[in-house]
Amino acid sequence: MHMRVLYSNLSSLIALNSSQVSVPELVDRATDYIKGLDSRVKQLHQRKEAILTGEEVSITSDQYQLLAANVTSSSGSVPIVEVGAFESTLEVNLICGSDDMFKLTEVIRVLEEEGAVIITSTCHKEGDRVFYTIHSQAIIPRIGIDASRVHERLKMLFS
Repeated sequence: MHMRVLYSNLSSLIALNSSQVSVPELVDRATDYIKGLDSRVKQLHQRKEAILTGEEVSITSDQYQLLAANVTSSSGSVPIVEVGAFESTLEVNLICGSDDMFKLTEVIRVLEEEGAVIITSTCHKEGDRVFYTIHSQAIIPRIGIDASRVHERLKMLFS
């Protein structure tokens, strides 16, 4: 009975319906999920170190445009929005100036309207920059979350 509860907890953590998945498949999916998260953490640590040491970092054209606008803007801060998806989870990263006034509740509202429930959120201040990371999960895992739509809505929110 105790193992059944543990498998059920594992299933809920990786957003699966345990009644439809065998135990070996559940363990395989959980292992793949953990490996994916570990890989993402390593990528983010490398990227953070590169940014902090001033090394060149590959960025998307949208991020480049935002960074260019950031340098030339009078306020000196245009928020950078990144959205990453992995199965039924979504990670939103926001980078903005410490003097930017935006409501985190608006970001959460967008996520919830798109069918996500917030799992965790963190905030870190480094110099004159504030880094927000929001992890969310699809309310209905079979439907998922459209990451590109969330990204577009968040970009509109900050423009």
